[in-house]
Amino acid sequence: MPLFILFFTFPLVETWLLFQFSSEFGFFYTLVLIFLTAFFGSRLAKQQGFSILKQIKSELGQGITPNATLLEGLLILVSGIVLLLPGLMSDFIGIALLIPPIRKKFVRLLPKILKKFAKFKTGSSTGSPFGASFGSGFSQKPGPDFSPLQGNQKKKPLEDAEFEVIDD
Repeated sequence: MPLFILFFTFPLVETWLLFQFSSEFGFFYTLVLIFLTAFFGSRLAKQQGFSILKQIKSELGQGITPNATLLEGLLILVSGIVLLLPGLMSDFIGIALLIPPIRKKFVRLLPKILKKFAKFKTGSSTGSPFGASFGSGFSQKPGPDFSPLQGNQKKKPLEDAEFEVIDD
């Protein structure tokens, strides 16, 4: 239900803000502002996205799990999409996500937020949201120190393996 309220109220508030800004500064300046934020925001998101890709590649080369960096990349993608939407509030959110200290703070808070929303109850005996057929053979509750969003964990480098092609 809260998601429905968000999807219903966000466009209304966005439209109201556009009308208020337009009545204060004029339609032309409002239109210019919308196009400029979309143009420069998408370019900045593209630049930061390539920077994050290089960082992910570097971390993988060092044997580090890039979980936090992947989340930053996801937030940059969301930022780019939000900046393309017409509106002042969406532009503010998109620009805020492109500022690295704000984005890093959000990456630290995101696991806590996701844990609250990821809890679910099922009627399945396995605890799986997909029913018994997907539950067998998988650990339902990882250990207490398990966190899929903890990044920068050192892993052993992969070793080469030998194989032989067998023709049928």
